[in-house]
Amino acid sequence: MNQELQQQLAKPIKIAIGVFLGCAGLSLVLGLLITGGTAFGLSRLMDLDPLKMFAGIEKPVSVAPPGDAGAFDPIKAFMEVKTYAGNVPLVEMTATHVRSDGTINLMADLSPRPTVSYDFVEEFKNDSEDAPPIGAGSGEGGVQWRDVTVDVSHPNIWRHVTQIGGSINASYRYKYLGMGKTIGSPRGSNYDTPLPDPLCPFVALWAVAMQKGTPSDAVAWIRYNKDGYDFWIRDTKYRYRFDTDCRLIEK
Repeated sequence: MNQELQQQLAKPIKIAIGVFLGCAGLSLVLGLLITGGTAFGLSRLMDLDPLKMFAGIEKPVSVAPPGDAGAFDPIKAFMEVKTYAGNVPLVEMTATHVRSDGTINLMADLSPRPTVSYDFVEEFKNDSEDAPPIGAGSGEGGVQWRDVTVDVSHPNIWRHVTQIGGSINASYRYKYLGMGKTIGSPRGSNYDTPLPDPLCPFVALWAVAMQKGTPSDAVAWIRYNKDGYDFWIRDTKYRYRFDTDCRLIEK
């Protein structure tokens, strides 16, 4: 049998193999969608590809937190976090598991996880055609506000999300890189008080707390709002308040 004849006979075989593999792949996709329900199928497919795979479904976006995740300093990192939020005003910040050197080990395997939550508020003018009228979701001049929250937590972990409602019913996973942003729904009034950027190093608050007898090997919860800094050690008697100039407020 010459070479030309062998090539002609091989063509139908290659085509048959290609059709078989194509049908097998399609069967796998349909099986994922049908067997176990649509949500299960979407979940498995979304796990295979980290990008948006279906119209109307967008995975949350995250970035790596600034600085050292094993010794994250919420105050030193603030300006980078604020830039990530869109350079909008801060209204509250809460940090958990703050060590006596003023840093947080975001990698620590603790429950709840060490986290810093930065809450901002954004003012904007809604010029879209479907903007709500003044008095029904918009303020004077069509101005609206919305919350912008930046969370910093354990980087490089897989998170599970379920979206149900309207035309979207999906369940998927995505890799959280350590810092993510959530934008709230627009509203017609602002009830938040914009704050000056936080300037008190947490290590300075800890120094005062240790002078008052707080154990140096503990971890603190610290909240910054319009009243200043609230410092406490969970499940203990150690709790202190500081004004916005880092001075202890004596009881």
